[in-house]
Amino acid sequence: MPMLVRSACLTNFREVAATTGIDARAQLRLAGIDWRCLDDPDLKIPAASVCELLERSAAVAGIENFGLRMAQMRRLSNLGLIALLAREEASVRAALQSLIRTLYLHNEGIVLVLEEANGIAVVHEDFIALAGGSMRQAVELSIGVTFRMLREFLGPAWQPSSVCFTHHAPRDTRLHAGMFGTRVQFNSILNGITCRSHELDRAMPLADPESARMVREYLIGSAGAARPSDVAQVQRL
Repeated sequence: MPMLVRSACLTNFREVAATTGIDARAQLRLAGIDWRCLDDPDLKIPAASVCELLERSAAVAGIENFGLRMAQMRRLSNLGLIALLAREEASVRAALQSLIRTLYLHNEGIVLVLEEANGIAVVHEDFIALAGGSMRQAVELSIGVTFRMLREFLGPAWQPSSVCFTHHAPRDTRLHAGMFGTRVQFNSILNGITCRSHELDRAMPLADPESARMVREYLIGSAGAARPSDVAQVQRL
């Protein structure tokens, strides 16, 4: 079975398509995705089809940063209930660990990893829903969303130590520099974001243990039907 993702991953696709002069419905049709996904964030669609859609759209539009343009306008709430749970956790580290445990409910094709050593924290993403070609757009969309999520946790003035991509640099890096405001590394060994470990100790401003408990219990209760297949879980491990 294909790995699935909530159609919320296509938030802002229609707007970016319009600004770059491409037909959003036509591109969805070519990728085999129902156009109603643009209006219903909770439909499940194949992650590989989303990767295909983003790559083709970028090629037709003649730009290399289609996915990053989509990420520019994202908010934490795009992740649904797993974002609500993360927001109620006590610290930024606890919020990240919550997202690591529950991300499959939003996207089965990505594994979020937090590693810390020598005062440095690395939040990186492994993409396991391989689309059989370039995944630049999906990677930049996902890392962009993670960056905006961390900024919501840590405040609008927060800057990461670095933002890393395994793919080569685009011809024009102005959007990357403008969005991340820090040193962006291409041809890296990982796709992720680095920061100081102590930054993750910061308390979450809206933390509410009781709300976290209720949301967690609801997610646990509803997770049975949404849990990935045995094959998908082995791939994630």
